[in-house]
Amino acid sequence: MRPEAVDAARYQMLRTLAGDPAFADVPAGVLQEVVADAELAEGRRGDVIYDAGERWGRLGFVVDGCIAMSAVGDDGKEHQYELIFAGQFFGVSAIFDGGPEMARTSVASAKVRYASIARERVLAAVKAHGTLAIAFAVTLAHRVRRTTALLAEQVNLTAGERIARYLLQFAIGDAMSEAREPLSLLTLTQIGAAAGTVKDVASRTITALEQAGALRRERGNVRWLDARVLRRFARIER
Repeated sequence: MRPEAVDAARYQMLRTLAGDPAFADVPAGVLQEVVADAELAEGRRGDVIYDAGERWGRLGFVVDGCIAMSAVGDDGKEHQYELIFAGQFFGVSAIFDGGPEMARTSVASAKVRYASIARERVLAAVKAHGTLAIAFAVTLAHRVRRTTALLAEQVNLTAGERIARYLLQFAIGDAMSEAREPLSLLTLTQIGAAAGTVKDVASRTITALEQAGALRRERGNVRWLDARVLRRFARIER
């Protein structure tokens, strides 16, 4: 990767962290110190960053694009359970408990750029700066809350409501607009599996959502979303 591209990605990472409420109390100099240690990498859809059980030994941060985390279920199939978008960390838990990675993590969008920092560098910075430790604790707490919310959805929501909530994470703004990647690349089977249901249910739900004006498709794939309508189907009040 060209030096200017690395510098641009580090600057983007710094700006994202500076605007993240979790890192609001971390001095700018500390953030600069962390970002300076970051190495940049690129990937294409389907590339595996690390496998479940692997000791990657790095803290990841998505600069642009999207990655997916998945695990093998009792049926022997791989199930996606979380998407990590630009501006979000990944591999955080293993940094602090020293254990192996818990999920297969691969590129979900057409392309991705991500930064990574060696575990020993992250731990040294956290030990030296208490505000940074708190920021990562908040980041982990948010991740746990998201995971708990997903489990609650499987128990308390219908398949249609789960699909609407899954689609909402790709929406940009409240009006009908083009969805963020990688939604336009996902099949009905993949959308259904991510929401804990099957292709036929996903197909019927997406048809109903399209008829209600919550989304539009292009060549069979969901391409545009209207968050206002989706929230109604997802039972989310705002």
